[in-house]
Amino acid sequence: MRTRTKSVPPTYQNGQEGGYRPSTGSWSGTPSNVSVKLTFDESSMRDWPTKQFKKLQGEGRLIVTSMIQDRTAATVIPSSNYKVFNPVANTGYQRVNQWGSEMLGFGVRVGDSNMVSDEAHRLRTLAITECFASVAEPDVETLVSVAEARETLEFLRNPFEKALKLTRRWRRWTDMKQRDLVNHQNALDRWSRRRQKGPPPVLRNRGAFVVGKVSGHDIPSAWLAYRYGLMPLVYDIQGVMKAFDRKLGRIVRQTYRARRESTGSVLYTVTSGPYSWSDIYEYNTTATWSVVVRAGCVAEYEATRAQTLGLHWSYLPSAAWEVVTLSFVADWFLNIGDYLKAISVSARADIKTAWAVTETTWNLMTEMSGRCTTAPNVMQYDKAPVCSYVNSRKSRDPISGASVGVTRQFAMNTKRYIDAAALLSNLLKRK
Repeated sequence: MRTRTKSVPPTYQNGQEGGYRPSTGSWSGTPSNVSVKLTFDESSMRDWPTKQFKKLQGEGRLIVTSMIQDRTAATVIPSSNYKVFNPVANTGYQRVNQWGSEMLGFGVRVGDSNMVSDEAHRLRTLAITECFASVAEPDVETLVSVAEARETLEFLRNPFEKALKLTRRWRRWTDMKQRDLVNHQNALDRWSRRRQKGPPPVLRNRGAFVVGKVSGHDIPSAWLAYRYGLMPLVYDIQGVMKAFDRKLGRIVRQTYRARRESTGSVLYTVTSGPYSWSDIYEYNTTATWSVVVRAGCVAEYEATRAQTLGLHWSYLPSAAWEVVTLSFVADWFLNIGDYLKAISVSARADIKTAWAVTETTWNLMTEMSGRCTTAPNVMQYDKAPVCSYVNSRKSRDPISGASVGVTRQFAMNTKRYIDAAALLSNLLKRK
């Protein structure tokens, strides 16, 4: 292991402290001169060189070396005048240009550090799994299409016609449904104006809009059926066109990448005291953190018809998962789909090298305040001391298929929120 360090020279400030006489507002005796540190900035880098690196590189091997880069920096702005005293006894204590400088030694709490470390591990698992899942990804997942529709072979012959028919059927059904709703509301208005009322008018039942295993009786649930019926067709159309446009039989080398990130904040207060002057102190801290994980790999695979159409046996687990009812909903919260593709990556491609880079950053801002809890003691200071603190770590390490896993995620976007609302509406109506 090699270690390299770098430090920015710290800055200091001269101050004084000693006894204080409230009646005169001056020192009691001769004050002591002190020098306090206001800043520090320290960096280090550790790496683990690979033996015979040049020889392996000359043989065409791709080498990823482990590396850890750390940086810690802080700046404190102390109070220029602080005093605590007893006006009755005419005694006290005074500090000039130094009160609050002790905050320079503050850092991230152990519990918070462990919490963010767990979050970094979760994001790392998601990024690595997503990266390996994307290796040699087919242009069209034919196995899923075979499992989901009897008409797959017919669709492959004429995909545009099938998508067009579905869209026309969706538009025709929604137009009739909207017209029925308007007519029903008009009929209700006429019925409410009658003096002698019979049974209220009933909304016409048009039947469900059905696409495969998904159906809907109203517009929200019908939208869900339409979206999850049409979108796979669109993707398959694009995939088939791309698959038949590819040159087959060649070896493809490609770099794949995935990225996951997360941010958060923690607010907390630490109290110390009371001390001899019945003085207590509060340190109010706002701590913000961010984690960014980038995973990558270089892979080689042979571009065959089976690969481009997703007919390789390594896609069987993910195809089986795709046809499970509401599996797409589970994938919003767990990365099961990516995991099933990632675990068989070595069967369809040769991973030349793979790596993961994790960056964790903490930013802390602490403000100090104080007071005396027992009269007649008094505390006075001109301004609250503040301290800013930054801690960052960047690590890089080689990875393998053993690093993939199933973990929680929250993969939502605008369309999925609409889908979730439609799905919830459908479930509630069934009850």
